Formats: sequence, C-alpha cells, structure tokens
Amino acid sequence: MKNQIGYRSLYKTDLFEIGNVYEDAYLINNETKENIHIGWFYGEPTCAFINADNSWCVVGGDVLILIKNFKLIDIDGIKDVFAVKSIDESNIQILTDPWSEYSSIWQLNVESLACIKVQNFTKYKGEKYTNDVDW
Repeated sequence: MKNQIGYRSLYKTDLFEIGNVYEDAYLINNETKENIHIGWFYGEPTCAFINADNSWCVVGGDVLILIKNFKLIDIDGIKDVFAVKSIDESNIQILTDPWSEYSSIWQLNVESLACIKVQNFTKYKGEKYTNDVDW
C-alpha cells in the first residue's frame, strides 16, 4: 500500500497510519501491514487524526468519517473538512473550508457522537490559499 504511486500519509502513530492513494483512504496496521479501506473521498481526503491509545481515528475531506472499534461512522452534516485537532481524549475540533463563506469550527465528541458548531470562521475568507491555517 505505502509503495503505491500516489500514496500520501495523513497521520501516523506507532501502531497505525492513515493514508490515501488519490481519493481512497486507508487505515494501515504498521505491525501486520494489514490495511482497511476507509472509503472514497471526492477530491482526496485532506486530514486525519488517530487518538493516543489508537482506539479511534477520523479522516476528513468532502465528508468526515470516524473509525471506532473498526466500524466506519459517517458524521452527518460535516462537509468540506480542511483540518482536525484533538481537544482531549474524547473530543476533536473540525475546521471546514476556511475560504468558504460557510466556514466554521465544529466539535465532535467521539463517545456520544454529539457534534456542535462552536463558531463561524471567517479569518481566511477572500484570502489566498495556504496550507498553514491558524485556527
């Protein structure tokens, strides 16, 4: 998998790695080399995160997918994910397309699956694209 043309690593821990080959995202076990196809993303996935104890992870792109207990959960209502970051062991924040007029920051509790909008995010509206978004 990692040797395929177009492979890109999105996030890595000692045990797992999330990567993609173009639009297809994969969860790879670094010890066994087994890979699980997470799904297809329109325009490639943009970000990923694996929690500290490797019990869950997320992949973002045109949608947000949570992988928990090796089950794929599509988080309804979250689209155009640009970045994710950990808040604590059960919560992440999600930044949607920073250049969109609808850009916002959401918070997801991975235990309850509660997802709430934290705030609108207009800091980059009308600005040139950059990979380094301060949020």
